[in-house]
Amino acid sequence: MNFLDKLVPRNHVGFIVEDVSAAVKNLQQTLCCALDAEPYIFKPDKAWINGYPAGDIELKIAFCKISENVSFEYIQPVTQDGYHFMSLVERGDNLNHVCFVTDDLDYY
Repeated sequence: MNFLDKLVPRNHVGFIVEDVSAAVKNLQQTLCCALDAEPYIFKPDKAWINGYPAGDIELKIAFCKISENVSFEYIQPVTQDGYHFMSLVERGDNLNHVCFVTDDLDYY
């Protein structure tokens, strides 16, 4: 069995962007979807990046539904430190992650 066979199709693709509001507006105008997407501030109290505590970070996030099973997550670093900020500085707007749902986490 291929490991992808155990993944549920509901997922999202995460992008680090310089401006969440502009990314959402562009998506709405280009694909006429995610019309109800609202950015919000996210300050995780427990977060790890590559096995290390993420520190005191603040992100502006918007989930944009593209289809029944797929969403785009736009992530804008608000604080000028941490993984997300450094990724944006080094690469500009970029793909950050692809998320799948599974009913067998121990398998992975």
